[in-house]
Amino acid sequence: MIFGAVLAGGVSSRMNMADMPKQFLMLGSKPIVIHSVEKFLMCSRFDKIYIGVHPDWVLHMRDLLEKYNLDTERLICVPGGTDRNSTLFNIINHITENYGDNDDNIIVTHDSVRPFVTSKIIEENIDAALNFGACDTVVGATDTIVMSENGRVISSV
Repeated sequence: MIFGAVLAGGVSSRMNMADMPKQFLMLGSKPIVIHSVEKFLMCSRFDKIYIGVHPDWVLHMRDLLEKYNLDTERLICVPGGTDRNSTLFNIINHITENYGDNDDNIIVTHDSVRPFVTSKIIEENIDAALNFGACDTVVGATDTIVMSENGRVISSV
């Protein structure tokens, strides 16, 4: 089976937000996490798509899935863990408990706050995992790096 895993278990502690985790902030007319989930739903190759959500926000996530009329037959919300890895392990444990421990299963993971993933990247990840057993997506970064010798004036770019 091919599973999607949207990791939405964070609480935005680095953003110092008290109201809600960043995955629930609006991007246009929908929360960021909904954009990410919709990208995964566009891929018909996923048998099930898991959403790992902080335990305090699982009900909110389920309400959002209903509000945006998403395919709840393919979507499964599970409580996240204390960090990214433990959230993923909670998803893996749920898959194992409900679908067995099969070496042919593939899990495509994605951070919920990265809503601009393309269908092409998702499809290529599935193909690579089927062909090679595992893969990772890397997108080149374009950053301007500046140096300052004295902390006041830029010495090189």
